[in-house]
Amino acid sequence: MCKLYGVDAICSDETYNVVKETICCRAIDIVVVKGRDTPTVLYEIVTERNLASREQLTVESFSEQLISFLRSNDLLAVLNGIDQTMKVAGYEENKALQLLRERCLPYLTNGLRFTGIQAYSEKSF
Repeated sequence: MCKLYGVDAICSDETYNVVKETICCRAIDIVVVKGRDTPTVLYEIVTERNLASREQLTVESFSEQLISFLRSNDLLAVLNGIDQTMKVAGYEENKALQLLRERCLPYLTNGLRFTGIQAYSEKSF
């Protein structure tokens, strides 16, 4: 999944809850993967918290808001959050954000019901 999202390392929300005090992570999506029934939040492992830049900490905060918007199926807020995050230095061309935007736009233009959760039928990509 790292390749799909354009990141070096990913962890689940279970791991994130263990390391969040010492590791700066960016929430990138809510997914259901093969072999699981419940959605899990995927996080990009960014850096040690004490080494994180102001931009990385800002994006970490924005990413938690995005996940909240996804969970509440608030499509416009998701898209606005993506725009806000992409304005932070270094995130203008972020693949994970672009992927999420591409997934959201058809729901907005076609009026389909948006669930905020991406289902994957394969364990790795």
